[in-house]
Amino acid sequence: MKDSIIILCGGGPAPGMNTVVFSAAKTFLSAGYRVIGLHGGYSGLFSDKPRTEEIDFLKADAYFNRGGSYLQMSRFKPTDEDFEQRFNLALFRDNNIKLLITVGGDDTASTANRIAKFLEGHHYPIRNIHIPKTIDNDLPLPDNAPTFGFNSAKDEGAHLARTVYEDARTSGNWLIISAMGRSAGHLALGIGEATHCPMTIIPEMFNKAPISLERIVRLAISAILKRKLLGISYGTVVVAEGVFHDLDPEEIKSAGVSMTYDEHGHPELGKISKAVLFNDILDKEFKKIGLKVKTRPVEIGYDVRCQDPVAYDLSYCSELAMGAFELFSRGETGCMVYVDAAGKARPLYLKDLQGPDGKIPPRRVNISGGIAKNYYSHICHYITPADYDAAKKYVSNPKEFDFIKILNWNPYSGKQTFSTINPQKSNTMGKFVISTRKNGEFQFTLKAANGQVVLTSEGYSAKKSCLNGIESVKKNAGIDKRYEIKVAKNGKPFFNLKASNGEVIGSSQMYASDVTLKKGIASVKANAPEAAIVDLTAE
Repeated sequence: MKDSIIILCGGGPAPGMNTVVFSAAKTFLSAGYRVIGLHGGYSGLFSDKPRTEEIDFLKADAYFNRGGSYLQMSRFKPTDEDFEQRFNLALFRDNNIKLLITVGGDDTASTANRIAKFLEGHHYPIRNIHIPKTIDNDLPLPDNAPTFGFNSAKDEGAHLARTVYEDARTSGNWLIISAMGRSAGHLALGIGEATHCPMTIIPEMFNKAPISLERIVRLAISAILKRKLLGISYGTVVVAEGVFHDLDPEEIKSAGVSMTYDEHGHPELGKISKAVLFNDILDKEFKKIGLKVKTRPVEIGYDVRCQDPVAYDLSYCSELAMGAFELFSRGETGCMVYVDAAGKARPLYLKDLQGPDGKIPPRRVNISGGIAKNYYSHICHYITPADYDAAKKYVSNPKEFDFIKILNWNPYSGKQTFSTINPQKSNTMGKFVISTRKNGEFQFTLKAANGQVVLTSEGYSAKKSCLNGIESVKKNAGIDKRYEIKVAKNGKPFFNLKASNGEVIGSSQMYASDVTLKKGIASVKANAPEAAIVDLTAE
C-alpha cells in the first residue's frame, strides 16, 4: 500500500484554505503519496465513520484558487475521554498514514500536538505539521509575518468599509463598523487605516487603563465631536470585536447581553451583532448628553472569511504548502510551517510557542509600533485640550472625551499626541508607577511631581486588577471621607485611602506630624486625578 498523508481543517474559514490544502495535495501527489482529505476537522478522528475522500490532481486543480474550504471544517476540540475511548487509530493504520497536516489557528495547532503525542504513546508514531491560518493575524510568526488569509480578509473588509464610508459621507450620518478579531485588533486597525476611518477602537489601546464600555463609548464620541468642530457631519467608527471579548462579563451582562461559549471556552461573539450592541449603547449616551447624531450599525465578519484569496495569499499559501513537504522531507514534526520573505521554509516548533497552559499566546497589535502610532497620530480624529472651549457648544465637559485622558496615555507635548509614557519625560507631574514585587505580584505607587512616594498599593496577582486599583484612586482621591487616618505602633501617623466599599486601595508612608500628614493627603488629591501611568513591567 502506498504511503499516505491526511489533511484536515480546523476552526473557521479563511481565504486561502483551499490553496493550502490543494497545493499540498499536488505537491505530495507528484512525490508519489496518496492524499486523503478529512471532513469535519478533528471530529473525524474521533468517529468510527469518518468522512474521508481521496484527492487527485484534477480535484486539486479545480479548487486550489477558490474561496471557502472544500474540506468541511469544525471547531471540535477532543477531551481526554475522547482520546481514551473514541480515537480512530484504525484510520491511520488501515490507510498507512505517515503525516497529518492540520490547517487552522492556535487551538488547531495545540490539538495537533496532542494527537501526535497520543499516537506515539500507542506505538504508531506519525509526523504532524501545522499550517497556521487566521484572519485575525494573531499567531506569533517571526518578523511580523502575516498569517494566511489576513491580507485577503483585510482587502475585502476595506472594500466594504470604503463603501460604508461613502454612504456615511453621502447621507451625513455615522456608521458603526464591527470587525472580526477575537483577541487582537490587526484586522480592525488594517481596515481603519486603509479607509482613513476617524476612529478605530482595538483592545491593545487599553494598555494604560482598564477596558470598559464607558471608555469605548467616549472614544467614539471623541471622534464625532472633533469632526463636528471641523464642520464634518459624517464618519465611521471601526470597533474590533476583541474589545467585547476583553470586557468584564458582568459589564457585558449589565448591558443586556447574554453570552454563550464555544468548545475552546471563547465567548461566541459571532452569535451577537457587536455593531448593533455598540450602536444601541451609543444612542443611549447621545440622548443622555443631548448630542444629536444619527448612527447605523454595520457588521464586517462572515463576509470576509470565504472570499477568493487575493494574489498575495495565493502565492503565500502555495509556498506554505510546498514548505510542509520540504519540512516533512527533512524529517521535521510537531511544528508549524514558516516561510520567510525569500520563500525559504523553516519550522516553528509548537512546544517553543506554547505558554505554561499549553496554548499558544496570541500576537497582539504593537500599540507603540509604527503602524498604530502613525494612524493614531495623523489619521484618527479626537478631542484634545485645544478643543475644550469650542466643544462646550456640544457637551458640558469636553475633558471627558479627551482621547489621551480616556486611555491614560502620554500627556500632550507640543504636536505630539501619541506615545506611551517615557519615564525620563514625566518629571513635571504626578505619576502612577506600576512595578512587580519579589513574589511576582503587581503593585503601584503614586509619586508627586517631586518624585516623593505619597501612596502605595497592595499586591495584585493580575495587572488588570492593578490598573483597576489606579482607577479607583483617581476616582476617590478627591473625597475627604475616603481618607482614614491611623497611628502606627511607633506613634507616627499615616493614612489609608479607601474605595466606596471600604476596601483599602492605597496607604501612605508614616509622617513625623499631623501637619505633614495633611500635606501628604493634599498631595494625593492634587496628583492622583491627572497622574500619568508609567508601567515598568511592560515589555
